[in-house]
Amino acid sequence: MKHIWVTGASSGIGRSLVEELLEVNQGQVKIWISSRSKAKLEEIKSLAPEQVIPLAIDLSSKSCVPQLQETFQNEVLDEVYFIAGGCEYIDLPNFDSEIFLRIMNQNFMSHVYAIEAALPSLRRSENPWLVGMSSSVAWTGLPRAEAYGSSKAAIYHLMQSLRADLKKEIDVSVICAGFVETPLTDLNDFPMPGKISSKEAARRIVKAEKSRPFEIHFPRRFTYGLKLLARMPQWIQDILKQKMKA
Repeated sequence: MKHIWVTGASSGIGRSLVEELLEVNQGQVKIWISSRSKAKLEEIKSLAPEQVIPLAIDLSSKSCVPQLQETFQNEVLDEVYFIAGGCEYIDLPNFDSEIFLRIMNQNFMSHVYAIEAALPSLRRSENPWLVGMSSSVAWTGLPRAEAYGSSKAAIYHLMQSLRADLKKEIDVSVICAGFVETPLTDLNDFPMPGKISSKEAARRIVKAEKSRPFEIHFPRRFTYGLKLLARMPQWIQDILKQKMKA
């Protein structure tokens, strides 16, 4: 029986990931699912009432840590997938520091709090895997992504450092997604090349469990292009990024 925790499970990639994990593990899995929406979590629990345990909790607040530590204090966690997060863009000349505070809490600090709560239980597993949710935007700064991109770059750095420190104890990976069809990307007001479904994104994440690479990135026809952009001389990046704004 595999024990798993998935955050951001009420919609988008998180929900699709729970559904994929239930399907792949064929009854041999126990999944804690968390988000702020108790109603949506209960809806997901109905898919497999004996295997799914809802945790309605706000991961962007430090107050979540004691509750989570109590939940997992006697548990073994084999895999954790920290998918929870949000997105807001900066539209200059309106440079609002409150946006940065919200996004850093929703994205970066939610990872920090979840990791603090999960590490003791992960250490009790014989084959633990810790997966964080960054973004392909972490590789290079893009227009309007000052807040969102900074939070995702912070997650990337956090997971990279954890991989170095936990190498002999816990496998650590980071998801660097491009555009995935979710309630968040439905709000975007710009073209999203290579966009894939949340179901396909979940399938690729679960498939990566066999090799557990550091980066799990998709859709590759988009992410390889962004990797290439990030390695170009800055003056070329400047030209191409100005075209993105047009």
